[in-house]
Amino acid sequence: MRRSDLSEPGDNIINLDMGDCETGEYPIRLMNVQGQEIMNQMFFYNGSMTSVYIGDVAKGTYLMCILAPNELREILCVEK
Repeated sequence: MRRSDLSEPGDNIINLDMGDCETGEYPIRLMNVQGQEIMNQMFFYNGSMTSVYIGDVAKGTYLMCILAPNELREILCVEK
């Protein structure tokens, strides 16, 4: 999986290239540096790049966890 930068400054969208992941629904969690969960949502990956909206999240540094069936797929550092 690869994360591209925010699409445009101020867009509040993170673009994710999930590479070889299977098509389907994936849970995504965003946690602050203290480990508190800020966002927990499902998104559908259709085999191409997917976008995650973080406009409701305050500026700061976060960990984004993307879970695949029965495993932790990726942890990304997100700075807004």
